[in-house]
Amino acid sequence: MLDNVKRFRPHTSHGFDVAGMLFVLHLAAGILMLVPYARYGVWLLPLIFLLLEKESDFARFSLAQLFFLSLLNAAISLLIDWPLRALLDLMNRSLSFGVALAGDFFGLLTTILSSLAGILILILALITGWRAKNYIQTRILWVGSWGEALLKHMK
Repeated sequence: MLDNVKRFRPHTSHGFDVAGMLFVLHLAAGILMLVPYARYGVWLLPLIFLLLEKESDFARFSLAQLFFLSLLNAAISLLIDWPLRALLDLMNRSLSFGVALAGDFFGLLTTILSSLAGILILILALITGWRAKNYIQTRILWVGSWGEALLKHMK
């Protein structure tokens, strides 16, 4: 899942150490991706820092990748949680007790699937954040190429 590793020299941006800033942002975004309603708006955090960052290409790529990673987490949560929860709510309102029990089971299953996807994305965010702390740019499959495409359009 991780490829294209590049090393950068230690540098600062806006007076802050880039590696420390990226690690804290990855950690904060990773934790917020697990918070039930915050996971839908976490992508705003790296986007704001991406729009403010003009000095470091290393930071810009890492922030663009984190933006798409958190956006992917929100999309997966939306696709798994909301439509299936609406369907399961309809099942629970039916008159049959067995259908209501099946609805509860599938509700638990969707919660587990959404949480597993969130944990996997959290692990990817923490790995890339830890490596960014050491000035190593790590590109995540698909998400890294989306980040590069975004950076090309922002220039």
